[in-house]
Amino acid sequence: MRFLWYVRCSGYLLIGAGFAALLVTDEYGLFSALIFGLLLFLGWQIDSGRLRHAIPLWFWNLATLAFFAFCAADALMIRRDTSVALVNMLVALQAVKLLNPKQDRDYLALYVLSFFALLISSIMTFSALFALSCLLFIATGTWALIARHLKGEIQTY
Repeated sequence: MRFLWYVRCSGYLLIGAGFAALLVTDEYGLFSALIFGLLLFLGWQIDSGRLRHAIPLWFWNLATLAFFAFCAADALMIRRDTSVALVNMLVALQAVKLLNPKQDRDYLALYVLSFFALLISSIMTFSALFALSCLLFIATGTWALIARHLKGEIQTY
């Protein structure tokens, strides 16, 4: 049971490290960090079974499509900054994945979305703090992927 906690903890640290890379850019601030921290907390509660919800799948699909339309309008007409719109869409997809019960493939999708957020934030900033966030992502990513692999190996036996 304790090993599963380490697997989940390493995964959430990786997801948080991906968002920390976005905080280095000038597009996201303290409010965004608090909202994403709340999403991580709620996702943790859902994964541990302490929080159960019955939001239907059609709602998540409709909300994702609506936010995708908003991001497209933002990229084409409002701010005309495609990188920010793409990052907003990635964060929205992470929020949908975090707020639903997860299986192993959902964690891997969250890891990939976090990696894409890191990649996009690399073109959005020239700050030296990005190197620190990149090192944090590499360290937590290594830990999360090793823990996820060990979990899969344990389950096969």
